[in-house]
Amino acid sequence: MDHDRLFKELLSTFFIEFLELFFPSVAALIDRSVAPVFLDKETFGEGRRQADLVVQVRVAGQDTAFLVHLEPQAQPIENFPEKMFGYFVRFWERYGLRIYPIAIFSYGSRTEHEGELEMRFPDLAVLNFRYARLELPRLDWRAFVEQANPVASALMARMRIRKQDRPRVKLQCLRLLASLRLEPSKSALISHFVDSYLQLEADEVRVFEKILETIPEGEQGGIMRITTSWKEEGRVEGLQEGRVEGLRDGVGLALELKFGPKSAPLVERIRSFDLDALQTLQERLRDGATLEELLG
Repeated sequence: MDHDRLFKELLSTFFIEFLELFFPSVAALIDRSVAPVFLDKETFGEGRRQADLVVQVRVAGQDTAFLVHLEPQAQPIENFPEKMFGYFVRFWERYGLRIYPIAIFSYGSRTEHEGELEMRFPDLAVLNFRYARLELPRLDWRAFVEQANPVASALMARMRIRKQDRPRVKLQCLRLLASLRLEPSKSALISHFVDSYLQLEADEVRVFEKILETIPEGEQGGIMRITTSWKEEGRVEGLQEGRVEGLRDGVGLALELKFGPKSAPLVERIRSFDLDALQTLQERLRDGATLEELLG
C-alpha cells in the first residue's frame, strides 16, 4: 500500500480542515483569504531525503507568513527527531520564515521518542528542538464520529480500533462522509482512503450490511452511493492492472526469446513499468531495437 500517496492526497486536499481538527490554534492564525501555497518538494542531503508536505500560509491581520511542515510516518525509522530537525534547518535557511513542524504517526506501536531533540553540555543548553506529534493509533475513533470534518471521516480508519469494531467504524466513516455532501472528487478521495485501510473480510461485510440496515433509509442511500462507486472504481482498476500484468509477462517473454539470459536486467526492470512504458518498449522491440538500445 502506498501510505505516502494516500496521506499526501488527503492532507493536501484538506490541509485547513486537518489543522482545524487537530491543531485549531495554528488554524486560527491563518488568513483564509490567501490560498495556502504548497512548496516544491524539498530534496536535500545524503540519500536524497524528502520532506512530505511544506505549506506556506499568510498570518491573519499581518503582512507576514509562516510554514507548516507535515511529515506522515507509516512505519518507524531511525533518528526521526534528527531528521525533523534537519528539515527545519533547511527550511529556515531557504525561506527565513517561522516553521510549525508536525509529525503524524499512523503505525501501531508507540513511538520511541517524545517529539524533541536536545543538545546539552554541562555548562550550556545548546538546543531544544520540538515538533508537534499526532499519534493516530492512540486516538479513540468514537471521539470523532460527530465531527463535521472530512479529515475525521478519513482518519478514523487509522485510529485505535478493536477488530470486532472494524465494520462499525467503516460504516461511521461513510456515514459522516455522506453527511458532509462534498463534491464528488473529494468524496471519492476520502472513500478510497477509508477503503484502503478498512478492507473488510467476508464475515465483516455481512456485519457491515446488517448494521447498515438499522440506520435511516435516507442515510442508507448516501452510503450506498459511496460503496457503489468503490465497486465500480475497483472493477476499472482491476481491469487496468490485469492489462498491465498481461503485457508485462508478454514483453518479458519476448525479451527472453530474443536476447536470452542477457535480457535478465531489463526483464527485472520492467516490473516497475506502467502501461505506457510497457507499450513503448513493445513498440521498440517490434522496430528491431538492440538490447543495448533498450537498456540505454
